[in-house]
Amino acid sequence: MNKEISILEIAKGLSNKEFIFYYQPIISLVTGQISGAEALIRWQKKDGRLIPPSSFIPLAEDTGFISEITQEILPMIFEDLLRINESNKSISVSFNTSAKDFTDTRVVDSISQQLSKCEIEPNRLHVEITETAFLPLDASTTQALFDIRDLGLKIVLNDFSAGHSTFSYLSQLPFSALKIAMPLVQRIGTSKLDFRLLRHLVSLGHQLEYDVIAEGVENAELHRLILSTGCASAQGYYYSHPLPLEDFTSLLNKQPSWVDFPFGLVYLAQFDIVDFSRDTIREALIIYSNQDEKTRQRAKARLPELKYSEIEFAKWYSEIKKYEFDLPENISAIGQEYNQFHKTSIELIQLAEQNISWDTLEQKIKKFNVHSANLSKILVEIASRTLIKSYHSEGNI
Repeated sequence: MNKEISILEIAKGLSNKEFIFYYQPIISLVTGQISGAEALIRWQKKDGRLIPPSSFIPLAEDTGFISEITQEILPMIFEDLLRINESNKSISVSFNTSAKDFTDTRVVDSISQQLSKCEIEPNRLHVEITETAFLPLDASTTQALFDIRDLGLKIVLNDFSAGHSTFSYLSQLPFSALKIAMPLVQRIGTSKLDFRLLRHLVSLGHQLEYDVIAEGVENAELHRLILSTGCASAQGYYYSHPLPLEDFTSLLNKQPSWVDFPFGLVYLAQFDIVDFSRDTIREALIIYSNQDEKTRQRAKARLPELKYSEIEFAKWYSEIKKYEFDLPENISAIGQEYNQFHKTSIELIQLAEQNISWDTLEQKIKKFNVHSANLSKILVEIASRTLIKSYHSEGNI
């Protein structure tokens, strides 16, 4: 069908305002509510026919006309988001970009101009890019990504899987979220290895403090499997097909819910405790056993975040207790035990910096390990009980 469409026809369609966005909801797996949407371009002819992106995007990419499309439709994102505001002012919208967009300085300028015109919080706009959009990485692409980040927008790495080149850029580019590739998501129901891979990718994103979105969740089985990994958000036909703007805002007004206890986050919290304990003890021992100041300073720099509100587990706990789930009684013990765990970690580092006996330091490490073990035990019980309860409530057990 691509051969039947010419650049002149695409240009005419742009001039006639025939390009629109459909919105596919993104669901928070913590709250069960719609938290965002991906804007997907559609070409709607005057007779009502919809031409899919696959019929014109490749041609636009090959000829470089894709940048003209981006320039023309970018203001529509802002206009649509203002209308979405009328239903829900917390919804974020992501839109896809092309490799060509990052060699065209007009894109950053256009985003900046639209932000100055509209009363929209920049962090509600997410720019989705794929690996092919920034590889090979050059100075202009890197600068464009950082410029977009500096405007306040979030940058999402789309189609994330396990490519070596992708991993090498995770720490170099200003990503704030990872969207796991649809083919991988859709294989986890039938492939043990793919499920393990996805679970580790979610854990990686969690460790790097990226939001993680699973794309292509098409049935209840995949929804439950994704939930069990600790993935924070999901998107797919199980929740909703892409919708015209009016239908999307109508759906928002109905406030649908896919609420379930995010037991996968409990498993990630266990990893947080293990990592935090290991890193704290290791660096405390390095600080204690080395008199070289540079070595001690490097160890301090590697310490996990010791400010209570910034620790990953503390973030999880403050988030999870906001929601009215049917929680196990012992969840209140998490906060009490964690306060002791956190307090002991600080005391351990303080002792390591002082000229104390080895026995004193060892006793503090043992005390720290006790609190770590207690926390882990509580988390295992909560994860197990909530998982069993969630299946039992549906009559599956």
